[in-house]
Amino acid sequence: MKLTVFKRLGKKKSDLTRLRALKDIFVKGQEFAAIMRYIEKNHLSNTCFQLNLDGTNYKAVVKGIQYQKTTYQPLHIDFLLAGDEDFVNVAIPITCINAIDCVGIKLGGVLRTVIRSLLVRCKLKDIPKHFMLDVKEMNIGGNKKLADIELPANVTPLLPMNEVAITNAKR
Repeated sequence: MKLTVFKRLGKKKSDLTRLRALKDIFVKGQEFAAIMRYIEKNHLSNTCFQLNLDGTNYKAVVKGIQYQKTTYQPLHIDFLLAGDEDFVNVAIPITCINAIDCVGIKLGGVLRTVIRSLLVRCKLKDIPKHFMLDVKEMNIGGNKKLADIELPANVTPLLPMNEVAITNAKR
């Protein structure tokens, strides 16, 4: 995703804030809103952006975002600049597959998501789009742990893998 960024201009009082102002950039709200329409729900944290500042391109991921409380419009975005070979920590969404064919659901159970994303460390170029958990054979009372996710060799989890991610409970 490409974004054009601009240097933020303004008078700052202390030396520290002057130093920060050199790194302080802004994005036009309309441009960011247009890009957000193309990003799948819960995939902002693992989307690689190409930031264009004065004709120079930088690769970055979203490190944090603050929203306006009532309109939920983005107010502030922290980007983490990185190259293809740099390691980054990102939250990767966990997607359930075969939920329609799930044994426990057919018996009247319901899937409960305990952990929605897995925090991992990997190179910028190796960021997975999502992780999949197959719940087809999961019965009522069953669960899937983070350890059930097949991780690529170049991705290191930053959470305990024995944690329950999905459970199938009675209604």
